[in-house]
Amino acid sequence: MKRPAVWAIVVAVGATVVGLAVVLGGVGPWRTPDVARPACSELPSASAVNSALSGHRDLTAQIEAVGSGVHVTRTSPCSDQPDRALVAITYHTGTERTKVDHLLTTADGFGVPVELVEG
Repeated sequence: MKRPAVWAIVVAVGATVVGLAVVLGGVGPWRTPDVARPACSELPSASAVNSALSGHRDLTAQIEAVGSGVHVTRTSPCSDQPDRALVAITYHTGTERTKVDHLLTTADGFGVPVELVEG
């Protein structure tokens, strides 16, 4: 086999491997998030989120105790609707996210939408 044919095969195999990694593994900019936020018009009011946070101080404390990179705050993700809000939980490591996920799925939650944000 001539050298150009070998290089063509190597390039084809490489392109196939990269393509499969993108499709099967969600690699790179084509990766879709694993959670979805409600539409801005469906988010609760900022005061409702504030009430939820003040009514669940124990859950907030448990979540923030997961790690030094974990913080629970209220955020308004829609610039055109600043009166709509949700609870944002910022984490730094995969371990922190796993522990936060566990707490959120085993506790009653906040009663309002929550968004996990890697920070």
